[in-house]
Order: sequence, then C-alpha cells, then structure tokens
Amino acid sequence: MTDHYFYSLLSFFLFIPVVVFVRLVEKNWHSPSVIFSFLWFAVIGFSLLSAPDYYFSPEAICFVIAMVSLFFLGGWLPGKISSPRKESALFPNTDNVSQRRFLNFIYISLVCGFISIGFLLKDSSFSLTNISKEKLFQIASQFTRERYSGVRLSQLTMFFLMINYSGCMAAGYLAALGKTIRQRLFAFIVFLPLLIFTFIYTARATLLFGIILFAGTFLAAINGKEKVQRTGTNKLALLSIVLFVVFIPVIFLLTQASRMGIEKLTLNNVEYLMNYIRVWFAGNISAFSFWYDSYQAQSLGMGQFTFAGIFELLNLHTRQLGIYSMAYDANDRMIFTNIYTFLRFLVDDFGLLGASVFVFGLGYVSKKLSTNISGRSLISTALLGGILSFLLFSFITSVWAYNTVLFAWMIFVFACLLIEKQYASR
Repeated sequence: MTDHYFYSLLSFFLFIPVVVFVRLVEKNWHSPSVIFSFLWFAVIGFSLLSAPDYYFSPEAICFVIAMVSLFFLGGWLPGKISSPRKESALFPNTDNVSQRRFLNFIYISLVCGFISIGFLLKDSSFSLTNISKEKLFQIASQFTRERYSGVRLSQLTMFFLMINYSGCMAAGYLAALGKTIRQRLFAFIVFLPLLIFTFIYTARATLLFGIILFAGTFLAAINGKEKVQRTGTNKLALLSIVLFVVFIPVIFLLTQASRMGIEKLTLNNVEYLMNYIRVWFAGNISAFSFWYDSYQAQSLGMGQFTFAGIFELLNLHTRQLGIYSMAYDANDRMIFTNIYTFLRFLVDDFGLLGASVFVFGLGYVSKKLSTNISGRSLISTALLGGILSFLLFSFITSVWAYNTVLFAWMIFVFACLLIEKQYASR
C-alpha cells in the first residue's frame, strides 16, 4: 500500500460524516443534496476498493468533499435565512389527461428512436439482406474506427436520437407518477431503441445518456408525491438500481467485445475484457487526481468545456473527441483514461472560485426547484430532472457538453410548459 493510497483512504473516511450529516438534515433519500453526496461517496469508495493499484490523490478527494459540502450549503443556508415557500398546487400529478400525453410522448420518442437506427444503418451502407453475426461485428468495428478518427453521425441521426432522449425524461416522469404498475413498467420500453443503437454503434454513452435522463426525471418527480405514496415508487427505484447495477456492466462487456471483434465470451476473454473496461468505472477519480495535483491556473474557458456543444454550434470553440485529448496512465501499466469528472470542466471554465460559486448556486436552484415540485410544479420537475441528470453523470463528464442531451432536456421542459399551461387554462 503506497502512501498516496493510504492517505486517500483516510480522506475518504472524512466523507462519511459529511454524507451522514446531509442525510440527517434533509430527512429523506430523494433530495438533490442526498443524491449528490451519496453518488460521489459510492464512486470514490468503489474506485478505491476496486482499483488499489491506480493513482489517487487525497487532496483531490478532499476537493470533491468540499464541492459536495458547498452544494448542500447552497440549498440549506437560504432556507435558514428565510423560510422556504411552497408554490400553490398548480398541476395534479395523477391527472389522466396529462398521463396520456406523457404516454403519447413516449410512443413518439420510440418511433424516433427506431428511425435514428435506420439512419445509423444507412450511414454504414448496411443492407438488410444476408444478415449475419460476422457482418454485424464488421459494422460495429467500422463505427468504432470511424468514431475514434473523428467521424460524426449525420444530423438526422442525432436529431431523432435527441427526441428519443427527450422521451426518456417523459418515461422517468411516468415511472415515478404513473397511476398503475403497468404504466410504470411500460415506461422502460423507451430504452429498447437505445439498446439496439448502442450495440450497433458500440458507444456506451448512447445508452448511458438515456439512463441518466430517465433517472434524473424519476428522482425529481418523486418530490411531487405524498409521503404515503412513495412506498411503491421506492420499491420500483430499488428494483431499477439493482437491474442497472447488473445490466450496465453486461452492456459494457458486450460493446467492448464488439469493438475488439471478440465473438466468443470465454472465461479468459471475459476476464480480459473486464480488466480492460475497469478503467471506465474507476479511472475517472484517478485521472482527476493526476490533473488536480498538477493543476495551474490558466485562462478560463468561460463555458467552452462545460457547454462544449453549444460553443461548437456557435463556432466559438471546436469540441474535441472526448472533450480532452490528454490521457493519464492510471497505474503505470498502460491503462490510459481521459475521463476527468465534471469538476475539471468547471475549474477549467470558471477557476477554483468560480467552480465553487457554480456548485453552490446549483445547490440553491436544486433546492428551490425541489420545494416547488412539492407544490406540484411540472415545470420545476422538468428543470430539476435536467439538473439531476447533470449531477448523476458528474463523476464522468458534463452531459451539458453534448447538444443531443441539452436540447432533449429543453424539448422536455417546453413540452411540460405546454401541458401545464393547457391545464391552467381549463
């Protein structure tokens, strides 16, 4: 055990009282502060335990703890200064008409998801004749090579994929507030085209973006339920977590096999693949540690990393593949990663002080929206769903750097605005 690893473990143990304190103050499991703190606690703990040979920095871990604490304080301090005020009940979450509209939204997004697959196959000159496993592997390898060489998907493919992502948010809302178990389970069908797309394109982020948009809206919508109604929803949430914990590593395994052209999953091949993709789960904290230890103040990006897609759309800055091209060797054994968590994005864009203010302000906005949701504000649910999606992926990257995710969130917010206005005009 190296000194760095030992002191990193000690720093991690400092996280325990912070997480416990946040949970005791918030008095529930679904508030933004609790979700954010437990997420980072689990990520750092898993990284330290699963990859003891990786490099970890105690200073970097302490910085993460400070950011989590600032997020909590952003929501807690304003409430202590002035009593939080709930908005009047604007929208009934169990309204039959609104739920039908969310169901229709999901149907439309499903169709768009399958259309995006059609355009994806068209991009690869795929023929529906003579389909074989070997041919599918060839297509997957082709897309992998093109993606790493900087080739991007067509605008039509991304447009329909964006609609599917927006449907994931509607599905998350329905899974939380659906009137029947059948409705809640039906919401998960929105992932079907994303699964197919991911296996063909082999980019795991395609599916993960859909999952975090679904999960963010699901967690936001829970705030609109009465305490006595949350039992069934909590059971569904627990079942979803268990399924995803098992399901996501399998997806990673299969997509990595497709990338490498491995057709038979023997025990040796599985062990080789798992060791290869371990860096995706544990290397982010290691890469952030490398970067943080060598950090030097420089000119600020002012959003060109956190909102990289928007900056590229406006021709202000070109978004590189993976955002950052520089990669670090996590364990001096040629295991490289360029996943730095969203904290590097914020610091590169706004500096250490600016990043702290950003996180504090995000904590305040999240708490305010959470309070509004308790008063049945559908718009607040949509807005908080996007913020929670950003937080759920924060240990990897900034999802707001990708226009398909950012615009999918905007579409969902606009749809909720229309639904709420139509209800208010009745």
